[in-house]
Amino acid sequence: MKKLLLSVCVLSFLTVTASAQFIGNLVINEFVASNTDSTGGFQEPDGGFGDYVELYNNGNVDLDLEGINFSDDLTELDKWAIPAGVTIEAGGYLIIWADNDPDQTGIHATFNLSRGGEDVVLSQNGDIIDAYTYGPQETNVAEARVPNGTGDFVKQTPTPLANNQSSSTREPATLRLNAFPNPTADVLNIDLGTERFNRYDVVNLAGAVVMSSELTGGVDKLSLNVSSLAHGQYQLIFDGGKAAASFTRQ
Repeated sequence: MKKLLLSVCVLSFLTVTASAQFIGNLVINEFVASNTDSTGGFQEPDGGFGDYVELYNNGNVDLDLEGINFSDDLTELDKWAIPAGVTIEAGGYLIIWADNDPDQTGIHATFNLSRGGEDVVLSQNGDIIDAYTYGPQETNVAEARVPNGTGDFVKQTPTPLANNQSSSTREPATLRLNAFPNPTADVLNIDLGTERFNRYDVVNLAGAVVMSSELTGGVDKLSLNVSSLAHGQYQLIFDGGKAAASFTRQ
């Protein structure tokens, strides 16, 4: 009997410890429950405009999200599980598309967010990591934590994959840029034309940012060395969604 009791206590301790690494570190940082292709929409890798939730890692270590559940219902915490192999780096962002399109590029939950209001919940083993209950939403308006990652939710212009305090306005992600050669093994070239951008992020199929940099000097062409990236498909996103290009690292 004593041996069995000890085993139960150890199991309980391990469960609490596993969840503890996420509390306060893995947070729901921003969401849009009515994301469209009108002004201000954030475009998916495959070209659509599904609703999304942005996660943020407040901690100083990378987090493996296998076993983390995401739901729109506080009474059904295990509605959908983040797939195995998805991580979020320290200080990094991750986009989950809440559009019930699991076969598309990126991470797509098997349900939609309600524009009329409901819950957004992260949990593990039945323990809530972060949750927020929201009311009616406006099209292409985000609810986001300000200060970034720690503050209360406020309504503002969406800033996907970027600090919520970094910008008060953002153009729609309708501009598709030409990236070449595509596929590429090492150098990727992007013709920016007459557009000028302040930043780019390279995002993998899991929605994680794997490269990023500020842009200065009003460049009209950009050459990126992508030889360090794993083989696969990527999105190059400018200014948090103002423009984008797709490419394959072969």
